[in-house]
Amino acid sequence: MSVNLIQNLRKNAVFELIKNGISQNEALIEVDMMLQHFLGIEKKDLFSCKDIIIDDIKVDKLNSAIKKRIKENIPVQYLINKAFFMGKEFFVNK
Repeated sequence: MSVNLIQNLRKNAVFELIKNGISQNEALIEVDMMLQHFLGIEKKDLFSCKDIIIDDIKVDKLNSAIKKRIKENIPVQYLINKAFFMGKEFFVNK
């Protein structure tokens, strides 16, 4: 998947979150977290990846999480099962 395709996924996801009442800054942060988690990429790969192969199953999981975030108002931390606090990563669930 090229950088352009990842950027299109990012742009569309951010648009959907904003359209459904999430602020632009929050939407950008949340989408980046979901992209990293569901596509299995690092933050740097969001803007500079080369030859990263991302299958349709990962994209479907991402899209499903975005829909849950919107329709069920589930916090992104619950969707990806992690939260960050003071530089540490923690497992989270309901």
